[in-house]
Amino acid sequence: MWRVALALAILCSACASTPSAPAQPAVTLSWVPVTTLTDGSALTDLSGYVISYGPTGATPLTETVAAPPATIDLAAGSYTFSVAAVSASHGLGVPATITYTVP
Repeated sequence: MWRVALALAILCSACASTPSAPAQPAVTLSWVPVTTLTDGSALTDLSGYVISYGPTGATPLTETVAAPPATIDLAAGSYTFSVAAVSASHGLGVPATITYTVP
């Protein structure tokens, strides 16, 4: 299995809702697009990224995106997010994972 370094960042919009103005929180995952493999060689056939997410400890949902960022509407709670790069010749990379609590 090949591995690429992905640093994930999370931005939670509409997380500060009030009783008079409830809002649906949205989490935006962002990362620097992958351009090289861990051995330093160029990644020339990146086909996208697989994002897995769901409540911590539950079976995750999965979606594929072509490039960062990715925005996901979520209810309050603790979630685990994973992002892995996909290469036509190398397959699915080892994911970067982060846990975040949506207020």
